[in-house]
Amino acid sequence: MSIKTDALIIREYHVGEADRFVVALTRELGVIHASAKGARKIKSRNSTATSMLAYSHLALTESRAL
Repeated sequence: MSIKTDALIIREYHVGEADRFVVALTRELGVIHASAKGARKIKSRNSTATSMLAYSHLALTESRAL
């Protein structure tokens, strides 16, 4: 299931070497916890979109328990 929404990133956690776990605030869904794979790499397109207080358009896919 895929969800597209606008969100404000209110918290970020570093996981492993290159991944980032974010907490996002949306109008429709409220608070969302999401994982961004490879978001801490230098050449990643997701690095600025998942940084603190960034307002981003997110495409989320449900995976496992996240």
